[in-house]
Amino acid sequence: MFEFLKHLFPTDDDAVPGEDRRLVDFAIEAIVDRTDPRLRVLADYRRRLAPAVEEAILHTRLVVARLRPPVAMTRQAFAADPLVHLLFGTAESIGETAGRDRNVRTFLASPQGGGAEELFALLLAGRREKTVFGSRLEAGLIVADVPQRMLSFTHHRLHAVSRSEAHTLSLMGRIVFRQLIRQALEQMRARRWGFAETAAAQRHSPPSFADPGEDPFSRSAWTAQDSRRQEDDARGSSPGTANRVAPTLEDYLDDVVAVMAEPARHLHHMRRTVAVDRMGVLGPGRGAAGGYEAVSYWEATPDTGVGPLATLLVRIPVGEMPPLRIRDSDPVL
Repeated sequence: MFEFLKHLFPTDDDAVPGEDRRLVDFAIEAIVDRTDPRLRVLADYRRRLAPAVEEAILHTRLVVARLRPPVAMTRQAFAADPLVHLLFGTAESIGETAGRDRNVRTFLASPQGGGAEELFALLLAGRREKTVFGSRLEAGLIVADVPQRMLSFTHHRLHAVSRSEAHTLSLMGRIVFRQLIRQALEQMRARRWGFAETAAAQRHSPPSFADPGEDPFSRSAWTAQDSRRQEDDARGSSPGTANRVAPTLEDYLDDVVAVMAEPARHLHHMRRTVAVDRMGVLGPGRGAAGGYEAVSYWEATPDTGVGPLATLLVRIPVGEMPPLRIRDSDPVL
C-alpha cells in the first residue's frame, strides 16, 4: 500500500525516479487509494491535490533533514552531552531503553539485524514538566522551599531501526508522510459521523504517551482504522446522523487537500531550547548561565492528542545494550 514512499524517501538500495513530478502523481494515487478511491470520480482531483501533496512532501523531507546528525546513545555521551543526560536521567537507562525496545529486539532477531555492531533509529520521548520544591542560592544565602519547574522525558520508544543512517532517515520520512495520510482519513471520518466537535476535543485532550499505537504519532494502529472504515461503509451512517446532510465527494476531497496543504498544522515540528541544570530543573532563561546549560532538540506535536514528543535521530552501539532478561521481554502468555 505504501510502496510509493520508497521512492519519495529512498534508501541506498532503492531506485529513485528521475522527476519529482512523477513522484507527486504517484503519491496522489496512493493517497486516494488509502483514503477513498471514489475520489477518482471527480475529474479534477489530481489538479486539486497536486499543490497540497507537494507541500506535504516538502514538509516531510524538512522534518527528516532537521534531525541530522545522529545523537549517540552511549554512557560517554551521557557524561558529555547535556541533551542525552536530560533525556535519560541515568547512564544505565540508556542501554536498558534500547535493550527492552520491541522494535530493536525485532530488528536484531531479523536477518538484516544479525551481527550488527551499531544501529540507527528514531527516538521519541514524551516531555513532562512538573513543579517541585527545592533550594536555591540567592545573594549568597541558601533559600529553601523554592518552587521550581523540572523537565524530564518518559516513555522512550525507538522506531525506524536499521543498520545505516540513510536507511533510518528514509524510514522516518515514510512514518511522517503516513501520519499525514492517516490524519486526512480521520478528517473524513469526522465529517462522515458529524463528530467535528468530538475530534477537536480529542486533539486538545491531555497528552498521553502510554499507547501511541502501531504508528508512533497515532493512538491506534492502521489495521484498526481499516476495520472501522469497513464497518462504516457497511453501516452506511452512524446513529444520530439521519437529519444531517450527507457529505459529498467534494467535501471529502476538500478534507484531504486541507491536511496535505498544511502539514505543519497536523504534525508541528519545532526547535526547542531550554536552560536546565544537571537535575533537570529549568532555568529562568534559555542561555547557559549560573549552573544551567542550554539544551536544544526538535519536538513534534502531532494533531492526535499524543505529545509533545522529543524527536531525535540516534546511534546505538549494540555492545552497550545489556543482555535481554526474561522480565524485559514480551509476556509468554
